[in-house]
Amino acid sequence: MKKILMAILLVLLATTSYAAEGCVQSMSGDGSYKVLQMAWTTDGSGNFTATDTGYDIDGIVILAETIPSTTAAPTNLYDIVLNNSSGIDVFGGSLSNRSSTTAEQTMPLLNGNYTGVTVMGPLTFDVTSAGNSKSGTLRIHFITVK
Repeated sequence: MKKILMAILLVLLATTSYAAEGCVQSMSGDGSYKVLQMAWTTDGSGNFTATDTGYDIDGIVILAETIPSTTAAPTNLYDIVLNNSSGIDVFGGSLSNRSSTTAEQTMPLLNGNYTGVTVMGPLTFDVTSAGNSKSGTLRIHFITVK
């Protein structure tokens, strides 16, 4: 009987310890102005492992908004990285230390200046230090050049 109870306990602990991460993406905009929205949820480690944005940016990234969930808010000072195909963070670290309660926006940081950054192709998206099964939304604003 003790072995059965222990087995059930181990299964329950394993099930609750490893939450599944996820990301739902959508593109909106009119003409050359576009917004790529990514609603994300972290895994049991508190991270969302890098994934392709699924859409080519092919333009000038001008702004990002971070919106924490109101029901499963991320840990304060969580970080987001958006890397281009060369592995360079196109926001230059300006998406670090995000608020868990307030929507924020920032421009890409390049050589100490906030400015638009040219991106050709998809980006990889990564969230760290956000807490177990926490959620938020990232919106990337850009102007297409095609």
